[in-house]
Amino acid sequence: MRTVLVRKIANTRLAEDDDLLELAVVRTEDEVVIGDVLLVLRSVEHQTVEVGYIFSPAYGRQGYATEAVRALLEVAFFELGARRVVARVDARNTASRALLERLGMRQEANLIENEWIKGELTSEVDCAVLAREWLKAHG
Repeated sequence: MRTVLVRKIANTRLAEDDDLLELAVVRTEDEVVIGDVLLVLRSVEHQTVEVGYIFSPAYGRQGYATEAVRALLEVAFFELGARRVVARVDARNTASRALLERLGMRQEANLIENEWIKGELTSEVDCAVLAREWLKAHG
């Protein structure tokens, strides 16, 4: 666990393919860690960034994940100059899929039985939004 934490703390820039930045999400009123978000530079050449997130179920349906992922998209498009942002979610996670849709991401692929999660073969959904689409909606 300590090795993983040291590695995560050391990742502070996105410059090369597969560089990642992982951040804790802390609720300001009580300084409780409620989730974890990340940006991964998937391709410098194609200007593609991936967003990821996980939140404690105790803090679900309160807008925290939406706020955090929106901030990641802002960073990706305005700070990093991404052309495209992608996200991959468990197909069964309807709340996460709805979150991405609310933020303007569209489903682009349905990957059938492609991932083992907790010992179960599952399907995943790929979603994406382009910079021009984000800027038109949030410019």
